[in-house]
Amino acid sequence: MKAQILNREQGEHCPVTEGCVAISISTPGDQPASLQEGWEAVLRMQFHDVNQPHADIPNLVLFDDDFAKQVHEFITAHLGKDFMIHCDAGVSRSMAIGVFLRDVCGYELQVVSNNPSDHNAFANMFANSLVVRKLKESIWREQLRQE
Repeated sequence: MKAQILNREQGEHCPVTEGCVAISISTPGDQPASLQEGWEAVLRMQFHDVNQPHADIPNLVLFDDDFAKQVHEFITAHLGKDFMIHCDAGVSRSMAIGVFLRDVCGYELQVVSNNPSDHNAFANMFANSLVVRKLKESIWREQLRQE
C-alpha cells in the first residue's frame, strides 16, 4: 500500500489507477483542483497551511477536529487501497496525511513533488504538525470511545 504525495499540478495530471483513492487539499478561497475522472473516491478539503492561529490571515481556516474526523473516516473506509494526496505545494498538508498513513497504517510514503533522497526524513521535517497531531488525536478519541 502506498501514499503518493503530490503538489497541485501533479495531482491534477496524475493518472488514475485502479483501486486508488484521492485526497485533494486546497487553500480556502481557491478553486478546487481539477482531478482526472475515475478515482474510486475523492475527499476534498479546504484549510490553510498553518500550525496555529495567525492574526494576519483573514478568515483563517485551521485543520480542526472535524477535519480530522473526515480524514480518519475516509482512510478507514479505504484502508488497503493506494492513496494519492495533494495540496498546493505537496510539502506540508498532504505530507502530514501521508505521515499519518505511514506511521499509523503502515503505508509506504512516496514523495513525488520534491524527490528527496530520504523521503521519511523529508516528510518528518515538513509535515504540518497541527494536521499530524489532530489526526493522531482522532485515533485516540476513537479508541477511548470503544473502551
